[in-house]
Amino acid sequence: MLTRSHRGNAFFFAVLLLLGTLNGLPNRTDAFAKGATQKYFWVVDEDTRMVFVGHFPVDAALQSKANCYRMTYDENGVLTKIEYLKAGR
Repeated sequence: MLTRSHRGNAFFFAVLLLLGTLNGLPNRTDAFAKGATQKYFWVVDEDTRMVFVGHFPVDAALQSKANCYRMTYDENGVLTKIEYLKAGR
């Protein structure tokens, strides 16, 4: 069961993702056309600067099977997308 602070964080994260999509973040094909990179993590959190940070990288062999976060960065290293994948999908 999520505590009140975890529910608040989950709600904030969901709203941020929704606003990011409404503001026209690049879609997958745009990002890859410009040389984007993807990294996979078990945990995503906010640091003290209100920046999303991935913790505990997922091994390449597990990326297609694991429940994890995929973080997409543009060619400048700016985070453009965070997706939660269940069993790699």
